[in-house]
Amino acid sequence: MDQDLTYRVERAALGAMITSAQMAARLGYLEPADFTDRRNRWMYRAVRVLGDYSPLAGEERRDRIARVAGGHRMGRSFVDELVAACPDASHGPAYGAMLVQATT
Repeated sequence: MDQDLTYRVERAALGAMITSAQMAARLGYLEPADFTDRRNRWMYRAVRVLGDYSPLAGEERRDRIARVAGGHRMGRSFVDELVAACPDASHGPAYGAMLVQATT
């Protein structure tokens, strides 16, 4: 997979995980090393810190993830960019499979 496509898939997978706690749980098999972009790796860690146990959804979930990641200069605008990069959160498993494929 080329670097541009990998970067876009990383962002779409993160967008799915931010949008849906259930999708974050389904993609919990991903590892930080599956993300080639440093900022995407940090955002993945922030999403996992919040975890799928949080009852937060929607704007509250986005705000909390932004606060967790904020120490790494990734605020709410970056979170919103990732959500916008995901056309359909239900495609998360396909994005995850593509990321795993790209790392092998």
